[in-house]
Amino acid sequence: MTKLDNENGAFGSPGIHPRWTHGGKDGVGTAYAASSQIWFTLWNGIVTEVYYPTVDRPQLRDLQYLITDGKTFFHEEKRHLKSKFERLSDHALGYRCTNSDPDGRYAVVKEIITDPHLACVLQRTKVTGDKSFVSKLRLYALCAPHLEVGGWGNNGYVAELSGRKILMAQKQGTWLALAATVPFSRVSCGYVGRSDGWTDLAGNFQMDWEFDHASDGNVALTGELDQQASATQNLPIISKALEEAGNSDFTVVELPRLNHFFQTCQDGSFGEYAKIEETISPSVLNLIAEWILERTIQK
Repeated sequence: MTKLDNENGAFGSPGIHPRWTHGGKDGVGTAYAASSQIWFTLWNGIVTEVYYPTVDRPQLRDLQYLITDGKTFFHEEKRHLKSKFERLSDHALGYRCTNSDPDGRYAVVKEIITDPHLACVLQRTKVTGDKSFVSKLRLYALCAPHLEVGGWGNNGYVAELSGRKILMAQKQGTWLALAATVPFSRVSCGYVGRSDGWTDLAGNFQMDWEFDHASDGNVALTGELDQQASATQNLPIISKALEEAGNSDFTVVELPRLNHFFQTCQDGSFGEYAKIEETISPSVLNLIAEWILERTIQK
């Protein structure tokens, strides 16, 4: 069941005046299936308008990544990176976009297709480059809904589905959802030009705002991608491995606000590790101690 958060609304309503994207396009995509009701366009290395349920009804302005090291620079895909564009196949309207840092330090490689049976655009993303540099990067998805062919009157929400945070937008009964497999470590909804993710990050290269809804305006959805392993995805795999190895007594839990070294953290990014002085969280040590004592102390 999907649960919408509604505790911390964004400021700056209704946002700046909405506009559509660049009229020239590098590509048009859809699925080779009569059941497909979705089309998308590409320009300058990013997804621009997405059309649904017919080719004359755009529901999305654009979808792109924002990239920063949290200290010295802030890059927006369509403005700051050099774009290379190619077809995935001569027989399908899928595309590969390689957006490269002007200084050659990293590149964002995206393969973009549509699901032939669902109203869904799928984007597989990989960040390449020198490992020591890439490990410091923070990657944010920025989505600008223009539901029902317009930027005004959109509503943005943070939702929880199966224990994971996703971003949603709604207008006049039409819904949009933005999710990632990695998944999002932090999410926010805001008003464009006032409290959205672009405005937040451009100021000091940090994601300072985490609003769970922005109502009736020109809104944008922002999600920080966890570039490390996903606890939600890995816990069932760990449990299965322990069972198959013959273990009958074990406990598998997810520990919030800890990184993969069991240290208290803000966002779990690679760049944060050098700042953390804690060796291991006391809460983890207590949890381990309690688990052992429950099994060793005779009652």
